[in-house]
Amino acid sequence: MSKAIVSTSANPFHFGHLDIYNKAKEIFDDVIVVIAQNSDKTKSINTNFHLNAYNIPYEIVFNKTIADYCQENNVTHIIRGIRNGVDAEYELKLDFINKELNSNVQTIFIPTNDIYSNVSSSTI
Repeated sequence: MSKAIVSTSANPFHFGHLDIYNKAKEIFDDVIVVIAQNSDKTKSINTNFHLNAYNIPYEIVFNKTIADYCQENNVTHIIRGIRNGVDAEYELKLDFINKELNSNVQTIFIPTNDIYSNVSSSTI
């Protein structure tokens, strides 16, 4: 069975993230949220609280790339949400880097519902 992660900095985890997670669960049986440390975002919001409220399995990763996490945990797919063209360009760059670090991982881009297209952790 293929394992997938929804990779995000999720600070805070919001309805847009939940939308992407739920869509990923329709495709994969085994999906967890992996929160990567993002030094550009403040760490004042309790992400654990938001994920626990939705009963979503998660892991917080420090000092490790998502590609390395996938390799160490036999994860075959990274799920990333797309809101717009700017996101798509950024996500394609991340996909390239991840494949350079771990050629066994595939990234799947899932567009969010229109209602969440202007929602971001940075604006919250």
